[in-house]
Amino acid sequence: MAKVLIVDDEQSVLNGYRRTLRKQVDLTTALGGDEGLQILKEEGPFSVVVSDQQMPGMDGLTFLGHVSDMEQDTIRVMLTGNTQSELLIKAINDGRVFRFLEKPCPAENLLAVIKEADQFYRIKKNEQELLERTLAGSVKLLVDLIGLQDESSSRMTYLMRGWGQKLGTHIKGVSKWELDMGIMLHSIGLITLPTDIQLKLSSGENLTESQQALVEQAPEAAKDLISNIPRLDTVSEGVFYQGKGFNGKGFPYNETQGKDIPLLGRILKLLSDFARACDGEADLAVAFETLKQRAALYDPDLLNFAQKFLVPDAASQQEEIKYEIKSVSLLMLEEGDLIMADVYSKGDRLLLGKGQILSTPMIQKLRQINKVQHFAQEIEIKRQIKED
Repeated sequence: MAKVLIVDDEQSVLNGYRRTLRKQVDLTTALGGDEGLQILKEEGPFSVVVSDQQMPGMDGLTFLGHVSDMEQDTIRVMLTGNTQSELLIKAINDGRVFRFLEKPCPAENLLAVIKEADQFYRIKKNEQELLERTLAGSVKLLVDLIGLQDESSSRMTYLMRGWGQKLGTHIKGVSKWELDMGIMLHSIGLITLPTDIQLKLSSGENLTESQQALVEQAPEAAKDLISNIPRLDTVSEGVFYQGKGFNGKGFPYNETQGKDIPLLGRILKLLSDFARACDGEADLAVAFETLKQRAALYDPDLLNFAQKFLVPDAASQQEEIKYEIKSVSLLMLEEGDLIMADVYSKGDRLLLGKGQILSTPMIQKLRQINKVQHFAQEIEIKRQIKED
C-alpha cells in the first residue's frame, strides 16, 4: 500500500481525502506546508507527497522544493487551480513535480495518479538498491584486499562498521548506505602514501613530523579517488573531513567547524578515534573516556548518541552479545572471527597478529599458504554466538 502525505490549507479538503482514500492508501494529512515538513521529518519517508499550490505562508511549489531536498526519492504531485505556464515550466524544469492535477480533482483521478507515482517510486528504489548492493560489494572486496596489506586498518574498519550499523538507525541526515560506504573507504587514502610510511603505520612505529603531516592529508587523496565513483559525492566529502575536529582543529586546514562540517565527516571522526582508543580489546567504557576527555573535537550530539548506543553498561553488554573462544581448523574459519593468538608460518614468519578480525580474503590467503607449508593444525579464535 502506498504511503502518502497530502498537504492542504483547508481542513475540510483534508477530511474529504481521508474519507475517500484511507482504505486505498496509507494516508497522512497535514494542514499547511510547515506541518507537512514536520510530519515528513518525523514520519518519513513517504513514497508520494501531494500538495496544494495556493497555500498561505508557504506555497506548494516552495513546499515541494523542501520535500525534494529532504527526500529526493519521494514522488511529488501538485494540485492547483492555477495553470499558468510559468508555474508549470518552473516546476518541471526544477524537477520538483511528477504530475499536475487541476482542482477540484475527482478522487478516482487523484487515486490513479497516486498509484502511478507509487509504482514509479518502487521502480526507482529497486534500481537504486540493486546499484547500491553492487557498488557496496565491489567496495567491500577492494577494502578486504587492501586489508591484506594493512591488518590494523582492516580491524578498525570492521569495528567502525559494526558501530555504524547501530548508530545509523538513530542519526538523521545521512543514509545507512552512505555511512557504511564512508566507513569502508575512510582509510583508502593511505594507499597513496610512500611504502616506508605505510610500514611504520602498520607496525605502530613513530612517524617524523613530515611523515605525520602526509598521513593527516591522506583524506585529500581519498576524496580524489572516491570522487571518480558514481553516487559517492557525499561520501567523498565526508571522508575528506574525517580528520576535522568539531572545534575546527585538524585537516583540512580551513575555517570550517561545528555543524558546517559534513555530518558524515563528524561521524567518521568520532568512530575512527573510538576505534583507535579500543586498540587490542580495551573495554568500551574505558576507551570512550578518552574521547570524553577531548570532547571539543566531537559533535556533542553524536558523542551522546555514541555513549548511549555503543557503550552499554557491562551487564547489558554481556546480555546483548555472547562470544565463545575455541580452536578451529582453517576450513572452519569464518569472516568476523577474532584471532586470539599470533599465527606463524613454518619459518616463524608472522602471518596474522593477535586481535586481527578475519575477512574472507585473509581466510583464503591462509588456506593457500597452508597448502604449501602445512603450518596450521588449529587456530584459536573468538566468535560471536549466533542465536537460532
